[in-house]
Amino acid sequence: MLKKYLMLLVFLPGISWSAQKQCPIKPMYDIVITNEQVRFINDKHDLMISPQGKINLDGTQQVTDTQLQKTAALFQHNLRKQLPAFKQQAYSVLDNLKTVFDQAINAKLANDIELHKQLDKLYKRLANLLENTIVTEQGQTRFYYKKFNNIRAEGESITKGIFYNIIGNSILTFNLYKNYQGIKKIAKDEWKGQKPMLKQFDRDVCTLITTIDNNYQQIVSDVKSR
Repeated sequence: MLKKYLMLLVFLPGISWSAQKQCPIKPMYDIVITNEQVRFINDKHDLMISPQGKINLDGTQQVTDTQLQKTAALFQHNLRKQLPAFKQQAYSVLDNLKTVFDQAINAKLANDIELHKQLDKLYKRLANLLENTIVTEQGQTRFYYKKFNNIRAEGESITKGIFYNIIGNSILTFNLYKNYQGIKKIAKDEWKGQKPMLKQFDRDVCTLITTIDNNYQQIVSDVKSR
């Protein structure tokens, strides 16, 4: 997830790290949360769940039994907490990584101002990716699945651009060798320290997405089977 985008800043060509397993589940629906309902939208279905668990599928109010209504009510209730919590957790991961690398630049690269600037730029652009994936405004929370599924590729593109800026500036200021060795050392040391937390974040994200998708698919299946 997000960790690899930030970590690419400190990995030069030829330095590799073990690939993390990708979550097998990818969401295929936007989610819109309001006070009145939680709504799942894609090209196939339009599912709306009220706080009381009433279900509207593709414009038709569904007649459900008590158990399905309770299941739907609990699902939308949990989702109202889970998406904002995930967004906050992702920001916390980014904040923590930025702090770690700022400190490493201070300690190992003589507080290189240009590297700090590039790290700040990377942080802001990655945070903007997250902000555009889960948007909270005017009492609504919107999750955009295409942006979520593409966040890795977009983050890698941003990070590569920042990385080439660093190398270009290092050449211009005759600091290439110093920055190469320093960044390489940061990569080796900081990756070890951050790896457990980052792996846990990956697991948390996959668990959340899998739980949401399982509930969504089950509710749609139950409704359509009636």
